[in-house]
Amino acid sequence: MNEYDPRRDQTLTRIASRVSGARLMDLCYGSVSGDLLTLESSSHRGSPDTVDANGQSKRQTYDAAVSQDIQYFKAWADVLNSFDWLKSMTSERTFVRKGDKVRPIDVPPEIKRAYAAYLRTRVCRLVRKTDWIHPMVIGFRDVHDFDEYADRKDGITIQDIYASTVWRLIQANGPWVVLIDLADAFGNLPHKAIHEGLKALWIPHEDRRRLIETIRIRTNVKNKGLLKPRAFGIEQGNPLSPDVFNVVMSLVVRRMNKVGVNMACYGDDIVLVQDSEESAIKAFEYFVNVTNHMGFQNVRPLGVNGKATRIFNTEIEPVPLIKTYLVGRNQIALQADKEEALKAKFRGDESFKGIRKANVWKVASKSFLKMVVP
Repeated sequence: MNEYDPRRDQTLTRIASRVSGARLMDLCYGSVSGDLLTLESSSHRGSPDTVDANGQSKRQTYDAAVSQDIQYFKAWADVLNSFDWLKSMTSERTFVRKGDKVRPIDVPPEIKRAYAAYLRTRVCRLVRKTDWIHPMVIGFRDVHDFDEYADRKDGITIQDIYASTVWRLIQANGPWVVLIDLADAFGNLPHKAIHEGLKALWIPHEDRRRLIETIRIRTNVKNKGLLKPRAFGIEQGNPLSPDVFNVVMSLVVRRMNKVGVNMACYGDDIVLVQDSEESAIKAFEYFVNVTNHMGFQNVRPLGVNGKATRIFNTEIEPVPLIKTYLVGRNQIALQADKEEALKAKFRGDESFKGIRKANVWKVASKSFLKMVVP
């Protein structure tokens, strides 16, 4: 008998089967992460059959709300199951400040977010069954996804896990690190690469198209009208986008591993680890070739300024990853300016509790803070 292969299981790979009105309603009233709102949820805990002052029990109130709303969501489900209408669905563009920059965020309408959450629950189930998300793909994940860190009680963050992963790669494979920052990673993610990532999971073509139409940038911009859909780019405000990004990056990691290149990534922050400067340069060439073949056009070239791709010898200088980081056991890798800023903050009589609460520097615990603060 052949061994069970989840990718041959159509109950898993058919991620875009018809959505029901009840499911859509649960997702709208629950959360975009795919949690359901049921009688057992927090708002209904206690005694659902206890009668209130109006003579109605919580159960009756809940059932009445479901009955009233279900017809509305059934109508939306019928529309969503129509591929033509899905292709015309638009989002609204807003702008958020990140440091000194203002970034555009595409916010889908509520029903589209709910449908994206529906697809997300099915994609997540498939990638769990297949172990598709590579251990070296760290971003957009929960600490509890990593068995080694799941029981930690010291406030470790997902950024710490990324830095620790990079440190271990360096210990095992050599001191030379290529640091790559993709330009506008979500806005430039090629749909060709999404197709390849989902095809590797054996998701049918029609379902792949439906998923891409759910997250592609088709946005209304104030005073500019509708942005013309392109063959690249996914919505940052869509609940499905981070998972799709991780599916694609897991394929990139696997293809890099096949040519002997060690790679880890945290969203658009990518590191390649090799044992010499020559092999580091070669690894970057492999990365460019692999990603170009998948349709990427946003890999920054080698340079020394701004966010250009850089090569580091970590025996001489630390890799500037994400703000403050716990790296491996009892080691901190800090950019000099971040270290000085942290010391100044601490010496300004701001308590550790205040620093930890703000978590601006991603400090894990007092013991780690003492490593960088005399």
